[in-house]
Amino acid sequence: MFSAAIQGQWGISAGGGSTPPGKPGWGSPAVTPGDGQAVFRVAPAAVSDQVYVRYQRMLPNQNWSALASSPNRVGAGAVTLSGLTNMLGYVGILHAKAGSLVSEVSGPQYFIPTDGSDAEIDLLMAAMAAQLNLLGLTSLDADGESVAISASVEIPPSFENVDTPCFKIFPDTEEAEALRAKNAIVPRVNVAFCQRSKTSGQKSEQFRIREIVRDEFLGKRPLAFTSALCVAETESEIMNMDALQNQMKWVSVVTFEFQGLRARR
Repeated sequence: MFSAAIQGQWGISAGGGSTPPGKPGWGSPAVTPGDGQAVFRVAPAAVSDQVYVRYQRMLPNQNWSALASSPNRVGAGAVTLSGLTNMLGYVGILHAKAGSLVSEVSGPQYFIPTDGSDAEIDLLMAAMAAQLNLLGLTSLDADGESVAISASVEIPPSFENVDTPCFKIFPDTEEAEALRAKNAIVPRVNVAFCQRSKTSGQKSEQFRIREIVRDEFLGKRPLAFTSALCVAETESEIMNMDALQNQMKWVSVVTFEFQGLRARR
């Protein structure tokens, strides 16, 4: 049986009995996002198992879907989630039911619905914002109180008025650089943590948060972005962030370089 923590996380309760269905798995490809929808391919433990999809929108409020309206199917095949919002990050899991018995939940899959018109770099920035919000990070305000940090894509970014700590995500160049020899594109994205760091506690938090951002993305792909791979941490080409940092004492930026195959789209 799966743990109470996992049950609570997904709003799933196990019923009575001793032999629940086996944990379902994912087919290939696991998730295919589309315009306002996503198609899941499920692989139940037994051909007679009824498999349910449960999903969460990562932005803005991490709301759960209702179990009663979860799409489901018996046996292996496709399940379509509809009514989704394009360019927002989602996470989904599978579980099987047999009467009152409930299986363990599958591992999560992350995805971004899109109508296909969005550029690779737009999808990448949306995925990064969703992932940062999912972390639930906090920092300290001027009074030493803990406050939540929100992340959003902002083009162009403004650093004039930042009343609360936040992440601003924006492209480092107008267009991703093409590597024709590798049939690849290399978008570069800035993640700026903005906070008026006046106290030693705030400055310490700023350093900690910068390291969390590096650990989250450096050498990795964003969770909801299934094709791009982060290949490097680089310096921003469009802003002198060191000058901003020295002048205002509240801006810290990390620039990430990602690589994705042009043939994907």
